Amino acid sequence: AKEAARITVFVAPGVLALGSVDPTALGDALGGRLRAPARVVAASVAGLIRAGHLGRQWEIITHARMLRGLGSRTSPRMLAGATLALLVDALRGAQQQALAMDSRGFATATTRTWALPSPLRRADLLGVAIALGLAVWPWLAQLLVG
Repeated sequence: AKEAARITVFVAPGVLALGSVDPTALGDALGGRLRAPARVVAASVAGLIRAGHLGRQWEIITHARMLRGLGSRTSPRMLAGATLALLVDALRGAQQQALAMDSRGFATATTRTWALPSPLRRADLLGVAIALGLAVWPWLAQLLVG
């Protein structure tokens, strides 16, 4: 039960925030405000953008398979085939994106500028406070319960 609570505390905020986070603004904040390594920031932003497209790609794949008469949306066989197609598409897209980023010099750049300024706002401080509260909560609960 303790492990499940810890996993929930760490995973739930990320899952909930993923849909509402602008990857470019997050990258600018990580690179400009927190001085995170540029390659890590660029890779993270690229990954978040690609993850945001997975839902739409799933809809396209399942719709195309249904139009071809390959099963209903709930058929295990159709779901397995669509999952494989999504995996193949994601790997191909990641390969193309890596090649494009490499050809644009992302791997060898030594200095990088950030597109947007990243001012610290109240919402940022509130988010940090909530994250710290969630991180401390399991430890505090263990102390109180014993």
